[in-house]
Amino acid sequence: MVGQSKVYKPWLGAMYAAHPGVVVAAYKSSISAGGENYTYVANNHPTWFLRDRNGHLLHDSYGAYLINPASDGVRTWTISMAKQAQTDGYNAFFLDSLGTYGLEAFGGTPVDPATGKLFTPTTWMAATRGLALAVNNAVSAPLVGNGLRDGSSYFSSTAGTSGLLDALDAGEFEACFRGATFSSTWYPSESGWLQQVRALEDVQARGKTALCWTKVYSSATAAQQQHWHDFALSSFLLAQQGHEYFYYQGSKSNTALTSWGEASLSLGSPSAARQVNGSLYSRQFTNGMVVVNPSGSSASMPLPKSYMLSGKSVSTLTVSAHSGVILTSS
Repeated sequence: MVGQSKVYKPWLGAMYAAHPGVVVAAYKSSISAGGENYTYVANNHPTWFLRDRNGHLLHDSYGAYLINPASDGVRTWTISMAKQAQTDGYNAFFLDSLGTYGLEAFGGTPVDPATGKLFTPTTWMAATRGLALAVNNAVSAPLVGNGLRDGSSYFSSTAGTSGLLDALDAGEFEACFRGATFSSTWYPSESGWLQQVRALEDVQARGKTALCWTKVYSSATAAQQQHWHDFALSSFLLAQQGHEYFYYQGSKSNTALTSWGEASLSLGSPSAARQVNGSLYSRQFTNGMVVVNPSGSSASMPLPKSYMLSGKSVSTLTVSAHSGVILTSS
């Protein structure tokens, strides 16, 4: 769980008692100051604010103003918040908006005060990574960071978000398998889809935790929302190595309590590696199997044994284009 430190502090004891082992992370934007944080920075450290080449302050659609993640002062301030959260009983700390988000969502490109030149994706990535590393080195609680974005960004040869991972204990892909506002009829190419699966695998292989957040914030029917859920969850399960978590929103109004049918699955643990059969990708679990077709055409395959699908026993399976199927043993 991730939440504002002051809001959730009174309830930490109840959370830990209700669900021993739950991780509750105090939230902090890594690159912006809004609300009372804006007031604090404006009154005490106005040089932390970044400006564009015309000297204008930069803010996002939420009214938060861009601050300098490379600043020693900003890093010390963020560390102090992380230490306070740890003292207050939080067992993790969450840094939002790492990566290149700061160059894309604040209405302009900031000037680096250290060089007098505009930040580039590479120098901005280095600045946010440096901030995360400083925080992680200063506190014992795990550091969770949002900024891996998607598989393509993760493996990019220029400012790849995989470079953030050595500064984090867990990394979030907020555009896991799709961008939130993409059309509900949009699907990634097979190569783009496979990059996301491999990115989830790579995070876990490096001893970190991968967080996959799939959103459908565009117009979608209930059937389209369910279809995207099944496709994304099946794809996610292909990469499961015991250190990844999945969150799906079929619309902006969905919460973590919105059910998409997962409670009835009970797949158990992975019992085999990911397999490829033509355009179909599959993986067996102790109590079921997942099959994903990321291509643009339907495809069929024989199953290694009979499984249950929609209340019926099946031994062969046809999967439509851009679809995921979850089969159970009973």
